Amino acid sequence: ENDSTLEEFSDKNITISYNLGRLYEDQFRYEDASRLYKGIVKQHPNYIDCFLRLGIMARDRGLRKEAEKWFGETLKVDPDNKSALCLLGRLYAQRESWKGAQDNFEKVLGICEKTRVPPDTYASLSLADMYYRCSFTNPEKKQRFFDHAFSFYKKVLKREPKNLYAANGMAVMIGERGHLPISQEYMIQVREAASDYPEAWENLAHIYAAQKHKITEAIKLYQKINAKFYNNQNARILLHLAKAYYDAKRLSESRITLLKAIHIDANDPSLWFNVALCLQKEAEEILSKPRKSIADVEKAIASLKEAERSFNNLAEGKPSIKYSRRKAKEHAEYCNLALSTTQEHLEAAKIQEKEEEERRRKKKEERKEERR
Repeated sequence: ENDSTLEEFSDKNITISYNLGRLYEDQFRYEDASRLYKGIVKQHPNYIDCFLRLGIMARDRGLRKEAEKWFGETLKVDPDNKSALCLLGRLYAQRESWKGAQDNFEKVLGICEKTRVPPDTYASLSLADMYYRCSFTNPEKKQRFFDHAFSFYKKVLKREPKNLYAANGMAVMIGERGHLPISQEYMIQVREAASDYPEAWENLAHIYAAQKHKITEAIKLYQKINAKFYNNQNARILLHLAKAYYDAKRLSESRITLLKAIHIDANDPSLWFNVALCLQKEAEEILSKPRKSIADVEKAIASLKEAERSFNNLAEGKPSIKYSRRKAKEHAEYCNLALSTTQEHLEAAKIQEKEEEERRRKKKEERKEERR
């Protein structure tokens, strides 16, 4: 485990060193694993499995740019490495860079066709997932994308009738067509059959989240997913958890969860947008109460000011598929308008507190009179 061992990598112990790195990963000792992998590739530059593991560790910690770098190093050694292409495609898909995702996955299928081997299952399923998700962002092509997704899932199931990933995808599509109870049953079966498959757990949580009476189960499941599979360090799962909290009207928990996600991935503008949205909603709830203290109103004012500042920053930022600059501007204007009414709320709160204080004073005097 000491640094001197890095100079002693040889063909005899390289496999042992690599396996020790994998063990460290399982124990979430990422720094130790990283040190071993980097030591291996320093003396064995073509040992691409180490590049892949370094990229996967970075990906799991939400460090997308670092992950891309390591997958790119793999492709420098082996341009047709299907694992690296699939992992890189998945990174693009997670940030909704669909062209990059499509190019990588289709390149994998092209390699399969060129080498006369069956289509790569992972690339096929990833393309299915990509088309399914794109069907929601492009209304004009919704049905065509939906059909493409269905076709990829169907082809995989035809080749591999017991493929749980394809079955999971089909269950999602069934749910999307409005058959949530049926989809939920499929999801539960898939999760039970593949307890180490995080996507099955995630999709079941999404199905729960889509049903108002199941929102508490969704929250618990998102929490379990993040702990079980990601050591509580996955910004994407935290975003889903925050959304579930928001839908359950647990706004402060939603905001706190989003701040945890920002700590992991501060470059994701959608996280900042949603934090501002929580602040705006919290302020709205306070100001809508018939009776509120001065402290409550001051808290609402502070929340609106912070939300307005964040929305303005987002509205003036670079165009992003993660959020709408137009909506950010609209929210900033709304917060500004709401702030213009807060003085009235503050005056009303002062009057209420003064009246409360007067009532308490009178009651105190009445009790004194009764004791005489």
